[in-house]
Amino acid sequence: MKRKIFIILGIAVTILLGIVIFGLLSYYMYIVSSAKAMDYVKVANSYMQSKRYDEAIVYYEKALKEYPYTIKAEQGLLKALIEKKEFTSAIFMKKQQMLVAKDDLWNIIRKGEIGKLYLFNRQLELAKQYYENYLQEYPRGPLGYLGLSTAHSLLGDNKKALDYQKIAVDKIKENIKWSSKLQAKAEYRRLADLYILNDDKKLADEITSEANNINIDFFSSIPENEKKNYDMQENSFYDEVVSAMTK
Repeated sequence: MKRKIFIILGIAVTILLGIVIFGLLSYYMYIVSSAKAMDYVKVANSYMQSKRYDEAIVYYEKALKEYPYTIKAEQGLLKALIEKKEFTSAIFMKKQQMLVAKDDLWNIIRKGEIGKLYLFNRQLELAKQYYENYLQEYPRGPLGYLGLSTAHSLLGDNKKALDYQKIAVDKIKENIKWSSKLQAKAEYRRLADLYILNDDKKLADEITSEANNINIDFFSSIPENEKKNYDMQENSFYDEVVSAMTK
């Protein structure tokens, strides 16, 4: 009987040790892979600074191959592909990341990014589908509504574009962070433009007045070397898409 107990205990200890060793090895591999991936990212970032996008893409891809969960590599690769106007490749990469680096929150974000890439690539109906899907999972923010507003505007339906832009601005009103006030002003002005396109100058003037009253004095107090941490670009979502399409 005692012998059986010792055998069972021995097996249990062996299994436990195996689990511990496997866990330690997995953690070690994670540390090694993530560190190596970040080294690749640093090289890629240096190429990005000198606008050597092809070399940057090679190293971002190496980083993702080494450790697929490297968000900085994924976002750096996205930026490089956009700079080269390789929107189809960027869409493919984002879809692959949704399958490989599974994370519910990041996959919602990726859907929004894919929607914008479809807009850049003039695939407007596919962009609408992605933004509609995005809104089913995250209806609280303005991004999905801005995407649909832009898609409908580019399709020539300024009435629907106005409807979605109004919802987007309402979402922005609910939570205007300091770092997004310039963006907020741009979206208000885009709403005013859509009111004019829909022959409603009175509401356009009201929205323009609201935009002018958004206080951005906060930015004047930010040291120059810290301003890069804030969204200082006063371009609407629509402006950004049109700019990417026409470059």
